Amino acid sequence: MNGWLEYIKYKYKSSNLHGVHSPFIYDLLEKVIQDKTIFKEYAAIEDIKSALIKNQSELTFYDHGAQKGEKQTTISKLASNSGVSQKYGRLLFRLTRWFQPKYVLELGTSLGIGTLYLSMGCGIDAEIFSLEGGESIADIAKQNFKKANLYQDVFVKVGPIEETLNEVLLEMPQIDFAYFDANHRLVPTLQYFEICLAKAHENTVFIFDDINWSKEMREAWHIIKQHPKTKVTVDLYRFGMVFFKTNQAKEDFILRF
Repeated sequence: MNGWLEYIKYKYKSSNLHGVHSPFIYDLLEKVIQDKTIFKEYAAIEDIKSALIKNQSELTFYDHGAQKGEKQTTISKLASNSGVSQKYGRLLFRLTRWFQPKYVLELGTSLGIGTLYLSMGCGIDAEIFSLEGGESIADIAKQNFKKANLYQDVFVKVGPIEETLNEVLLEMPQIDFAYFDANHRLVPTLQYFEICLAKAHENTVFIFDDINWSKEMREAWHIIKQHPKTKVTVDLYRFGMVFFKTNQAKEDFILRF
């Protein structure tokens, strides 16, 4: 019930194009967030996801996230219940297509569907670094990258993100685009944010998934919005977007999506 109340509050507060007076955010909303174009890349990704949903093979993995412990499930259930939805996955594609980041970081590879949306939007010279806690899950993701014939290399680092994040950041000269979809708890989310800030720059984009998933995630999002380095934030109910542009006034937008 609480989730529905949060969604109703979001819908009531959210703005469309007529309520946005920032040229930067207006362009983002009109040309990216609300873009209804069916890009050809969508079909390849969604065919792979459809095959995963039909796959009833058993899968055992260790979950380092909010519900820590060894888990057993099927590939079908994992594909259906975790990872990015089609609506938000397509948005990831449009965002990387718009911003054309060179260095992309993803926290939480899962079966690689979000990674595919991110990478297919990027240019050929992009480098994608993705972190996944479960080795058996990462193996399936890597198989999906081969099926998609990606023209970039995707570097998947396996292990607890608390241990692997700093190692990966040593290999990245900067973060141009980061997608946070890992441990949906207050303290880890804020830790990941603070660590990644060291490699952020004025044009970096941070995307946080599931900002309304729980009370802890709503609190984490509130703290991130108030951070002194955060300039512009966008609330799309599930996604929270963070921009660091120094020429922008500090402002929070709740946009209809």
